[in-house]
Amino acid sequence: MRRVLAELLDLVVPPVCAGCGAETVTLCGDCLGALAVPVRMTSPRYGVLPVVGAGEYSGVLRSCLLAYKEHDRRDLVGVLGLLLARAVLAVLEHPPGAGRGATGPAGAAVLVPVPATRRAVRRRGADHVAVLGAAAAAVLRAEGLDVRCRSLLEVGAHRDQVGFGSRARRRNVRGTHRVAGPGRRAREVIGRTPVIVLDDICTTGATTAESVRALAASRIPAHGVAVVGIAPGGPRNGPGDGI
Repeated sequence: MRRVLAELLDLVVPPVCAGCGAETVTLCGDCLGALAVPVRMTSPRYGVLPVVGAGEYSGVLRSCLLAYKEHDRRDLVGVLGLLLARAVLAVLEHPPGAGRGATGPAGAAVLVPVPATRRAVRRRGADHVAVLGAAAAAVLRAEGLDVRCRSLLEVGAHRDQVGFGSRARRRNVRGTHRVAGPGRRAREVIGRTPVIVLDDICTTGATTAESVRALAASRIPAHGVAVVGIAPGGPRNGPGDGI
């Protein structure tokens, strides 16, 4: 009912620009332009795989992700899904985990979102990373790539990561992710296709590292990590030029 009322309200009062609040559009031209930056790669504190992001989690990108996650701005799914697709494409073209066992066809991938807690799904009305993963996969399939999004992981109870320091983030998620159902069934779904773990934001890498660990425990190697935004201040392998 809340979602229906929100959609009816949008017909009367169009949403303001998620970046600057100045226009009755999803994103104004200036804010769209601010998102058109090279993808970048970072080596987070936790995890063995580099993380590729569509941009830095600041400015317009930060405003968009917060509006989508915390203020139910579903009209941003298309833009954020496109940004995530750019990060996925960079992983496919230059896989950080190359040589880790996949022999699938070129341009093929299975996108595995980090799992959301049931509490987070209830509060936000959906698994927000899985929704973006599905949107990114649709963008890449439209370009002729064999990319699917599969929610293979589930999560036990842990608190939201917001406000935690790096060590607390790691302790908070350690051992909480697992493959949903028998690992053998998940391996049959994936076959030999490369797996890319997805998240919306990379801060310390603790959450994606836990998802990579859980997949590896079921003998499913991850070949890369793609996110929408990379938090500023962490180690970085250049500005992303050339990837």
